[in-house]
Amino acid sequence: MGLMLWGIVWLGASIQGAEPKPSPPSMVAVRGSSQQFVIHGVPLAQRANVAGPTAGKVLLDPAVLAVTCERIKQALLQELRAPDRWRGAIHVMIGAPAAAAPPMTIGSRFTGARWQYQVWLPSEVTAEGLVRTIVQALLLEMANRQAGPRPVEAPFWLVEGLAQHLLQVAGPELVLEPGSRVVRINLKAHPLQQVQAQVTTVDLLSFSQLSLPTSDTFAGEPWAAFRICSHLLVAELLRLPDGPQCLAGMLAILARHYNWQTAFLRAFAGHFQRLLDVEKWWSLVLANAGGRNRLHGWDSAAALAKLDEILRFPAQVRYAAGDLPVSALLTLQQVIQHWPFADQPDLIGLKRSQINALRVYAPPELVPLLDDYIAVLDFYVRERRQAGYEPNGRGPRSVRIAPLIRDTVAQLDALDARRQSPGSSTAPPPPFVPPKPPPGL
Repeated sequence: MGLMLWGIVWLGASIQGAEPKPSPPSMVAVRGSSQQFVIHGVPLAQRANVAGPTAGKVLLDPAVLAVTCERIKQALLQELRAPDRWRGAIHVMIGAPAAAAPPMTIGSRFTGARWQYQVWLPSEVTAEGLVRTIVQALLLEMANRQAGPRPVEAPFWLVEGLAQHLLQVAGPELVLEPGSRVVRINLKAHPLQQVQAQVTTVDLLSFSQLSLPTSDTFAGEPWAAFRICSHLLVAELLRLPDGPQCLAGMLAILARHYNWQTAFLRAFAGHFQRLLDVEKWWSLVLANAGGRNRLHGWDSAAALAKLDEILRFPAQVRYAAGDLPVSALLTLQQVIQHWPFADQPDLIGLKRSQINALRVYAPPELVPLLDDYIAVLDFYVRERRQAGYEPNGRGPRSVRIAPLIRDTVAQLDALDARRQSPGSSTAPPPPFVPPKPPPGL
């Protein structure tokens, strides 16, 4: 199915003797120089009663916005050292005045061969909001060039970090206003001084916190911290010897992986082997940026709350064939017992990485508990991959799977009991002992 666009069609008729009425403004479609962007809207000169823009905002005109979108794209490609090989067109719809318009949104549609995108914008926007939205659309298109009908998205820290980075390195001339003169963008050498100074004004976020923003992240002080830390993270990744190529490579392989963390580690394999390595590197970055005295470990209550969030995660489930999916909080035990094993390793690997990253900020008395969770999950995935096959080729031995699942669930239940016990932090917990195979196997 091709892309469907909605426009305004004006129908008029000439009536004998009627007083002629002024023609209503008509929408136009303006293509950018690369042909990827198509801007739909009424030219600013044809809009009635258009006052100047609200303070801090830019009025959008289709022809000018087409140039701005191309400038953002060229700045992004230059920072990522990436060629322009776009596949999906991006249609940008300029909507009603800001007071009546919905927030800026991005939609996508799979046409059977490629993805195409729609961006809805109000008639006036902030420069920061415009750059963020166009960067998000561009990253979405880059990540889905090789994807099938299941879309993938870049992590939001990458979207926000790149948007802030481009605003800083390109300067105010990145976003054009109607009537302004087109000038060439000359990107500056990574000016980190400003963002490093900003880091000292916020509560620092770990890599895990940047990776898992919550609904409370996007307002007030948490949003300021997320925005500044994301900017610093992207700027420092780009400073790595092959950082731009690694970030571009991550976007190129996102569609091949179940989560972005796996794609990140694959793309940055020359720098990080595990997410724990990323956390340690990021801690040093924050310390060197002036936040050495602001980076503290969590107390037991905060670490246990974060562990509970990791171990109980929202999902859409169907309780019977044909039922509509409903929201539910799942545990690792439920995943291990009821999910097909083909779907388990990626999720378990993600949870393992998050627990491992939590070790950096957990108090010492909780580290053995975290290590035991990791050991249980590692043992289960390793043994489950081998279960069902005799190493000497004598045939299947799938009977081993049931006791492996039962023992793993029991071990996780025991760890949950230790985690919820009021005295779990005062006495050293017993070490994890891998379950023995049933006799005769």
